[in-house]
Amino acid sequence: MSSLLVSNIKECVDTCIHARWIIPMDTLSSAVGADHHNRNEDGYLTNYSLVIHQGVIQHILPRETTLRNFQAKENVYLDNHCLLPGFINAHSHAGLSFFRGLKEEQNLSKWLRETIWPMEDAYLEVYLRDATFLAIAEMIRNGITCFNDMYWVPRNTCQVAQQVGIRAMVGIVAIEFQKECNSTLEYIAKGEEVWKEFGQCSHLHFCYAPHAPYTVNDETWKVIVSRSLSHGLPIHTHLHETAEECEASSKLDRQSPVCHLSDNPSRPLSNLKRLGLLDCHVIAAHMVHFDKEELEWMASCKEFHVVHCPTSNMKLGCGFCPLESLLDAGINVALGTDSCASNNSLDMLQEIKLAALLAKGRTRDATSVAAYESLSMATSRAARALGLQHKIGTLTTGKEADIIAIDLKSFVETNPVYHPVSSIVYSAKREQITDVWVQGRRLLRNRQLTTISLDNVLKQVERWQAFLGVQKVGNHK
Repeated sequence: MSSLLVSNIKECVDTCIHARWIIPMDTLSSAVGADHHNRNEDGYLTNYSLVIHQGVIQHILPRETTLRNFQAKENVYLDNHCLLPGFINAHSHAGLSFFRGLKEEQNLSKWLRETIWPMEDAYLEVYLRDATFLAIAEMIRNGITCFNDMYWVPRNTCQVAQQVGIRAMVGIVAIEFQKECNSTLEYIAKGEEVWKEFGQCSHLHFCYAPHAPYTVNDETWKVIVSRSLSHGLPIHTHLHETAEECEASSKLDRQSPVCHLSDNPSRPLSNLKRLGLLDCHVIAAHMVHFDKEELEWMASCKEFHVVHCPTSNMKLGCGFCPLESLLDAGINVALGTDSCASNNSLDMLQEIKLAALLAKGRTRDATSVAAYESLSMATSRAARALGLQHKIGTLTTGKEADIIAIDLKSFVETNPVYHPVSSIVYSAKREQITDVWVQGRRLLRNRQLTTISLDNVLKQVERWQAFLGVQKVGNHK
């Protein structure tokens, strides 16, 4: 927090945002220490302003101090709103957006092999760019300023994200069943070329993204672990999403489509530990099923992060991630939507609320996973999971201005507002997210997208829906 400025000359800056409340999300829990004496006990500031210049948060000051000391090119007055860090969607597949609602009520393995993979094999190259625009438009309107994406053509994700101005972590994907290259290693190398091409873009970040233990073999995992350690890139993967995945791998049941591609009869995490995965920065999507020993392994790994995807896990019948056990063990947990093909929306407010409520229901303890902690899993904890905590995740002087504004006072659904944090977590809806900034650039202004033509996006949806909705494809081999 900046100290108060004393000057007779106003400093020129790009933007000042004046809000009723600001939730910086820079404390570990809702208990705020003595050094945060300007805050309410729930960790928020009232009638403060953010001062932004050249895409960076320069100051967080009382409104009257800000108006007295700064001359802004743009003053934004949000008297009914709360400002907080932009939501970080820590696990997504943006290119799947055209499959929302295409095939429902299928378990994960059947859904992948009979619906998603065959459609991708047949039509990926033609629909992908338009599908990515749809997903990103939805994410911005839902307050998502950064998404961690695993999809088959990383160059496409980079191009669309760069054009729109949203922040993304883009996966260098690996899967044994692909037809784009002659080998999996060639496929990885092609992804690394994209990293080198777009690596200088300040709002694009990269990781390795081996799809899952049941689609990536041991030799490929060894290469990825080695390159992750050499290049300092995280590894983002699906892990222990279903009980069948764990059981089939431990028995080496080759009749199961989710048995891992290893000759080692063990649960997937045990095998990956043998291959050196726990020496890396790991972003493990789902982790619905784990035992006591695996919990200890995760806790002992300095950079093992879990991405909890409650809506997708429930919809695909995968089960309930024991979130409270992970947090109690000191494991960092972020939130993700997964794709809107398995979730049907890219709504982070929904994930935040579900994460808190499911934990309370599982433990039968209303104090389990408090509102602030759940909100942190979409902001500060998510930034840490992606290794971006030095750039984003909190509203802190010196960090990049990735910010969202939520209107709490103009909506009957969130009134009265006694505690802004709980109002956001338990009551607010995505329609109340009115404004979004990434690196100080306004991507959403009063619910209107500024860098995407929504009319054009919806026209493309109509075109592709008419085409994809009538296609018949066979099972994935």
